[in-house]
Amino acid sequence: MPRLTAHFKEHSIDHSLITFNWFLVVFVESLVSDILLRVWDAFLYEGTKVIFRYALALFKYNEEDILKFTTI
Repeated sequence: MPRLTAHFKEHSIDHSLITFNWFLVVFVESLVSDILLRVWDAFLYEGTKVIFRYALALFKYNEEDILKFTTI
């Protein structure tokens, strides 16, 4: 996601500030329960790579909205 990466760099946004909580609690505060249970199921079946895939998917899904932000 080059546009999103450039946007983060332009506004000096550290993506780890966003993703830290996702990884710490495995999306429990970010997803509705039916989707959360699917993520956990995939995580338990396939391992940690699933967490990174879902994080990238969330960024991709929300890319246009994120690009509209100019301040945090």
